[in-house]
Amino acid sequence: MKFNPTFILDQSVQSHREKIALVFDEKSFTYEEVLKEVSRAANVVSKLGVEKRNIVMILSFDSMQALSVWLGTLRAGAIPAWVSPLYNKETISYFLELLEPKVIFSDVSLLDRLGLNGQRVVTLGGRVEGLQDYASLSAEVPDQFEPIKVHRDDPTYLLFSGGTTGRPKAVVHTARDFVHVPHRHSKFMGWRESDVHYATSQKYFTHGMWPGVLIPIANGASAILTTKKLTPQVVADILRNHKPTVFITVPTVLKWLVNLEERPDLSSVRMVVSASEKLPIPLLEKFRELYGIEVLDSIGSSEVTYEWISNRPGDNKPGTCGRPIFGVEVKLVDLVTGTEIREPNKLGEVWVKSDTNAYYYLRDLEKTRRTMVGEWIRTGDVMYFDDDGYYVHVGRNDDLFKVKGMWVSPLEIEEVLLRHPAVLEAAVVQAKDADGLTVPAAFLALRPGYTMNAELESELREMVRRELGEYKVPKLFRQVEEIPRTPLMKLDRRRLREQLGERL
Repeated sequence: MKFNPTFILDQSVQSHREKIALVFDEKSFTYEEVLKEVSRAANVVSKLGVEKRNIVMILSFDSMQALSVWLGTLRAGAIPAWVSPLYNKETISYFLELLEPKVIFSDVSLLDRLGLNGQRVVTLGGRVEGLQDYASLSAEVPDQFEPIKVHRDDPTYLLFSGGTTGRPKAVVHTARDFVHVPHRHSKFMGWRESDVHYATSQKYFTHGMWPGVLIPIANGASAILTTKKLTPQVVADILRNHKPTVFITVPTVLKWLVNLEERPDLSSVRMVVSASEKLPIPLLEKFRELYGIEVLDSIGSSEVTYEWISNRPGDNKPGTCGRPIFGVEVKLVDLVTGTEIREPNKLGEVWVKSDTNAYYYLRDLEKTRRTMVGEWIRTGDVMYFDDDGYYVHVGRNDDLFKVKGMWVSPLEIEEVLLRHPAVLEAAVVQAKDADGLTVPAAFLALRPGYTMNAELESELREMVRRELGEYKVPKLFRQVEEIPRTPLMKLDRRRLREQLGERL
């Protein structure tokens, strides 16, 4: 079976030609205009000598130019790889070696990150002497392009893993994602043609690209994007001015909205979906109290394309990630014995099987063999399902640790700490005490007016002891300005562990 992944755009153009497809800040693009932009990009990519299955690297924050190049590369039968500009020069150098891109499209503000050595570069968002710029190239080519068909099982585009435990990995996906993901997620979540989507994650993340661009395009819906740096005020302004109906975000952004003095009107929003990291119950409850909207927690990964377990309207259990998405099969595997778990309330690693599982990690056979086992992907996430069949996220298998022979989940300790009025953010990691024994250690960002002292530490210790037991009480409480996060806005536990050293 052969087709081009951008068929989702062609189909929507046929029935929604004059409808607004994308809004970038104050500029709107109809479906017909988006198709023309994407076709120009495909012509530019082809004119630069890019052939079928060549990799095209994009280094940029969200912009219409960058998004057009990503989609245009697909339309030209090549493989787009949108790399996060939040990575440092060393990591981007690693990507250049890994990807060996035929062409690099880079925002002018990021050229110094490239450390170029003969690669062909086209600038986005401006001109630089000695380099070609996208605006000029796209002005010279037609706004029509006959899409290059690929096999549904051909390597088609790259996503990148979060890199919380080492360098990010390039995850190879196929064209079949464009058939399955929009259909199964829209049916499961109840997303529809009349919706206006706003996904706060940048579009080089799967949590930004799929629900924030590709799924609404496939549905003939509309999507809101911004070129602005994400801040509490930017998010509030978008919600206030553009009135989305579906709001896809992360716990950090929800926390921003809870703490805003001047809160936006969310009366247009019929659904809020959270992912990227576990949504703490105190934050969920506070958001519901202030805005009157239930937040649907979910979990996904680049390796499975997008979400694989989620709550949904009419089937939402706070404190859980929900149930498997339509078309996704999930099993739990015992962390010690490796056998499948069929009873509720037992911890296991999540394995996922779906038609949108990644094929492999680019140029990493060892990691591929460890992660992709037959039809299954080992996610590295540890969960259990409760008596009602809802899945509860306990942590990553490399974040969990044992104290006195019993498993400890940093997430459950953090959730207790966050209930204290002094605590704004909390992160728990494993540490070694003076005797070399494993113990929990807590990093805390406190609300204004609070300082870590003996009285506060005693209160926090007692809260954890009362709710979880003595062995889960952190042996260290360290106040920090803010909790470090990865480019995916997840807690960066690796950096915190490095700060502790070998012994407390």
